[in-house]
Amino acid sequence: RLKAVGGSAAPRFLFSGPFPRGALECVLMAGTLRSLLSGLHSQRSFRRRVTFILATTGLIAVSLRSWSTHLWSQAFAGTQAPHVGRLVAGSRLPYSGLVPRRQARIRWTSEFLGVTRHEASRLWQAHVPDPETGEPISLGLFHSERDAAKAYDQALLHLQGPSVATNYPKELYYDEDIEDAGVEMNNPWRPLHSSKYNGVYRTRGSSKWRAEIEHLGVTQFIGEFDDEEEAARAADAAVRSTKIERMLQLRKLNFKLDSDYFDEDTWEEEPIPNGMTSRFMGVTFHAGRSQFLAKLGRKHIDLFDTEYDAAKAYDAAAHAAGGLTNFRPSAAP
Repeated sequence: RLKAVGGSAAPRFLFSGPFPRGALECVLMAGTLRSLLSGLHSQRSFRRRVTFILATTGLIAVSLRSWSTHLWSQAFAGTQAPHVGRLVAGSRLPYSGLVPRRQARIRWTSEFLGVTRHEASRLWQAHVPDPETGEPISLGLFHSERDAAKAYDQALLHLQGPSVATNYPKELYYDEDIEDAGVEMNNPWRPLHSSKYNGVYRTRGSSKWRAEIEHLGVTQFIGEFDDEEEAARAADAAVRSTKIERMLQLRKLNFKLDSDYFDEDTWEEEPIPNGMTSRFMGVTFHAGRSQFLAKLGRKHIDLFDTEYDAAKAYDAAAHAAGGLTNFRPSAAP
């Protein structure tokens, strides 16, 4: 609540009781604009007036942004105790005011034809039926569900023609893209990834399963196997022998042992992978707040003072969603 005193020539505002930050910023901005308009009349040359107007416009934009940011945080944060705010350029929202607390679950099925979730990597995969045998032909792994759907469409258009049902309208695809999809499908050396395991594939015309591992852009071939699971276990043994950071190992392993997870007592001895700010999956260091941020995919979980607490929060959300955890699932909260 504002009360003007001192007359109309030079009014002063008294605040009675608690007031929101937006009201204070309105008063401050009004006084600032009045001073700026007075300064504009004092500028004599045209160049000085233009420069003065540009600077004034920038200040108004910053002020309005700060005020609207506050209103946005109030809308998300719900009812909060009244407080006094300051007009600060680039001010940030309270973290708890914007972060959804819902835990995302991994979707194992897709709404697109020919698209499923890869069990080991959690990536999306696409398959088309072989026109001769009817067996599914792997088109590869994709980070995007839509990319997998488009790969399915192009491969199927090559195999069965324009009358086939597709995920997206056929007009979206160029003839060259459909032709390239056919060339790639007929490549005898193209890896047909296992639908269940990391680092396992076979090639067209071969009944052997091949195992290989990849790290930092370097691929190491392990060998050929009659059994798909045998190849996966060979790939796991090769991953463990590299001694790469534990977080990266967990993402590559198919059959995880208790010793593969972070240990409650020795986790601080584990190295941090290059280019990362935490040794744990789903955890990054938030430099602005000097805290650790836990995220599951694109969903923010919360900020924590310790890296360990952030990892535990991530594990709880990941375990509930059926995903990978840093510590043994039985040790996850």
